[in-house]
Amino acid sequence: MAEDRKKMVVETFRRFDANGDGLITRDELASVFRLLCKNGKGWDDASIDALMVAADTNRDGKIQYEEFVNWVMNDASKKSAAKEEEPLAVNYRVFLPERFEVDITARYAMDKLTLGEGGYGKVFIARDRELSSRRVAVKKVTKTSSKSVPEALANEIRVMKELDHPCICKLLGTFDQGRVMFFIMELCEGGELFDRIIANGKIDVRLSADIVGQVSSAL
Repeated sequence: MAEDRKKMVVETFRRFDANGDGLITRDELASVFRLLCKNGKGWDDASIDALMVAADTNRDGKIQYEEFVNWVMNDASKKSAAKEEEPLAVNYRVFLPERFEVDITARYAMDKLTLGEGGYGKVFIARDRELSSRRVAVKKVTKTSSKSVPEALANEIRVMKELDHPCICKLLGTFDQGRVMFFIMELCEGGELFDRIIANGKIDVRLSADIVGQVSSAL
């Protein structure tokens, strides 16, 4: 895709996804497709509604990047099996999430601040170079020669893609760079609950009830 074309698409998403939340509403979708289609043809209200039904698999009224990509891939496979009339002038690749890129540093500016560390790797804060208002959490995982690690990572990605809840951190995309894999995730600020307990000695009943309610809702 030409560089000016890519720039135009990025600017379009900035305009319609002002808060950089990685979600596409019906109105945003309609605006983007009508802008990218020649002469605005091919995407009337019925077409947009049909796309929303096909792509919005969790039925929350918004399309996540992963949902959109899954729809595009399924649609592409159907089109390859049967010839259609004149195709729409839309380059679906511009909507693909970060997992289709190779160099993570081309998209995200990595912060040296470590949010956490676990058995598989570390978590950093990063800034989206294309959506400068958005900060994300980046989990860096180093692969090993163990056969169980790739399988565990694949299972983690599958589970995170299926989960969609306001109280669960969202997976925005993945980068696979050989022996290292990066998980791009929603940045949840506020710190660890355990750290707050250590700092204050306790938490009050009202906050405890609120926390339990959020956890129960997610479960």
